Amino acid sequence: MHELGVRTPLIFQLPGVVPAGAMREDMISTEDLVPTLLAFAGVAAMPGLPGRSLHGAITAGAPVGRRVLVSEHLPRGEIPGGIWVRTPGWRYLGHNDGSEELFAIARDPAEAHDLSDQYPELLPYFRAQAALWRRDIRRRNLAPLVCRAERRDARKCFRSRLVPGLRAGAR
Repeated sequence: MHELGVRTPLIFQLPGVVPAGAMREDMISTEDLVPTLLAFAGVAAMPGLPGRSLHGAITAGAPVGRRVLVSEHLPRGEIPGGIWVRTPGWRYLGHNDGSEELFAIARDPAEAHDLSDQYPELLPYFRAQAALWRRDIRRRNLAPLVCRAERRDARKCFRSRLVPGLRAGAR
């Protein structure tokens, strides 16, 4: 759930399409990968698919336009769950036990210094962002996009759930 556990560089290489050596600091999510790959393939993503296409940012340097990222870490074994909210300057962790942490992430990427006691006026904003995200997840009802565990063929799942218009024989 911590920054260094989820912060990952994303690299695209497509000679003649992706400018060589371009580096960006946009806030993106792994949810953006499917809409991005579909856009590069010329296939429209189904409505309600989470994430946004990075096609314009990758090919033309267009701004991604995201100022807030929110995600949830589900509990596993002894690892507690919670929600995190990331802005360019801050990272908020709301743990399932009700505790909260706040980090000035640009200065403290290792999240060594919890500043929640020093900036209590910021906590309501982050709580509200978490609540909006949870409401959006419920409203979108993404359950139909989830492939059951017994469906082991990822290609069938992708074709049938994420890109319903794709021909059955397409690879």
